[in-house]
Amino acid sequence: MHPTYHWLVTIQWTAEDGTTTALTGSGTIEPGSKATRENLTLDVINHTRKQAGLDDDTTVAVLFLSLEPNELKKLKKQKGDRS
Repeated sequence: MHPTYHWLVTIQWTAEDGTTTALTGSGTIEPGSKATRENLTLDVINHTRKQAGLDDDTTVAVLFLSLEPNELKKLKKQKGDRS
């Protein structure tokens, strides 16, 4: 089983009427055994493009992209910590 990653991406594009539009999307992705960071990045961007209803000819700028393991590591308790 491969780890699940959480992604967050903001894309921006110019609409046909000349207005600049942006969309932020987020979700999780579970890569296959032969997945690469590049493949996951392209998958995330293409997924967000589809969410925005953009066709393949529309150029987008990626303003922000985060792709990190979804699992949070447990913090070690320190001496005297009661939480």
